Amino acid sequence: MSENRLLILLNPGRQSRHYMLGLARAATRLGIPHACVEMEELWRVRDAEAQSRGMMGACVRVQLELARLVRKHRITHTLGYAWNGALDFGLLSREPGEPGEPMFAALGVRHIMLWTDHPDWFNQGAALRAEFVSRLDHPLHTHVLKSRAAAAEAAAALGWRNTVAMPMAEDIERFRIARPADEPAPVHDVVAIMGGASALPPEIEPFLNDERPDPEAMDRAAMPAAMARWVRWVESLSASTREAGLLRAFGVELLRAKSGEPRRSVWSLAMALPVEYESALEWLHAGPQRWYAAVGVLRRLGEWRRSFYPAWLARRLDFGLYGCTGAPIGIEQSAEATRWVAYEDQGAVYRRGRVALNINAAHDEEGLTHKPFQIASAGIACAHHSSAELDECFDSGREIVAFDRADGLLESIQRLLDDPRQASEMGRAMQDRALREHTWDHRLVRMLQASSQPVESPVHAAAA
Repeated sequence: MSENRLLILLNPGRQSRHYMLGLARAATRLGIPHACVEMEELWRVRDAEAQSRGMMGACVRVQLELARLVRKHRITHTLGYAWNGALDFGLLSREPGEPGEPMFAALGVRHIMLWTDHPDWFNQGAALRAEFVSRLDHPLHTHVLKSRAAAAEAAAALGWRNTVAMPMAEDIERFRIARPADEPAPVHDVVAIMGGASALPPEIEPFLNDERPDPEAMDRAAMPAAMARWVRWVESLSASTREAGLLRAFGVELLRAKSGEPRRSVWSLAMALPVEYESALEWLHAGPQRWYAAVGVLRRLGEWRRSFYPAWLARRLDFGLYGCTGAPIGIEQSAEATRWVAYEDQGAVYRRGRVALNINAAHDEEGLTHKPFQIASAGIACAHHSSAELDECFDSGREIVAFDRADGLLESIQRLLDDPRQASEMGRAMQDRALREHTWDHRLVRMLQASSQPVESPVHAAAA
């Protein structure tokens, strides 16, 4: 990797900044020459200069500073969170009179963008705007997304050529310490850290009383509301009568497919629909904002899962919910537990439980978030909702518990509670696997390799 010289763009943020810092530490361990620059300081300079010189003049000053850094450190690659650094400081022309390009690309530098969330989430969906979509698609840009489905979706819906599917990772050493002597013993059977707990839909609440709640029955109960949301969305569009009819039929078929295969994303299911739905798909694919808006409506069918399982377990075990208020789903907490969990405190919070729980949000049907890697770092047993690509990262039954039913989840947790040695072995096995395959060191090597390859196909996988 000695031929690569990296500039890492450090953004502010309670989570994403730490991913970039983790990648910087990985570069140090790997011996990759690198420098870091604070994006917040560059934004401050740009905005201050804009008051007197206008935005173009302000961008020129920052461009000159970054160009100086690139030359000084002989940078070959830049690495930023989402589109940070790509379009923040305007376009740059290689030669006078030539069309402008994204700045680092104009300097001949390969720019890697790490999208830990889907592109429609970042910066209020600005990446979907026509003037930005095409500029983000550049031969020197590489977009890293967390699942094959998300990468394929971005490649097709946004036209980004170099789009790479890669699991997320973690800076394992940040949380790796075994339980310190002065750390309190676990106080909960199960712990989860969630950014928010949404109230359960009324039609799902009765299932909290079932000892063996059927997820298919819950999807059927949620279906009328999901269908109604889709119809309202279609009616809000400027679609012709014929187009609206096609879209309504498409939504009905897609929601039925989603109910039957909840682990598959809206994108994957849409691509597998019969040919008679091609016209509706073409209409939705006419613009990325239209497509991602449709996905946002359709995927809500399964959003009950993220709140239901914690609420159901909390009625049967000592459940510690941290990072948000559990009031909407009826989980009692201390005031301390409702506060945001700082990145560096996650390991200690997870170790307050004997088992950690994670359920992907509805927009992450395929692939994994950072949560299982953070749990692995903490070294305790993990129960994770069954997700596509989970078994490619961890061995179910030995390194992690995968579940898709509440009663099966409870039985698995109870076995771990009854056998602390097995729980401890599972936590260590998951941590060992993460150290072997899921560190930022592993991902950085693959990011640089993917970025340096010629673009031959719209999407390629860079697995661990």
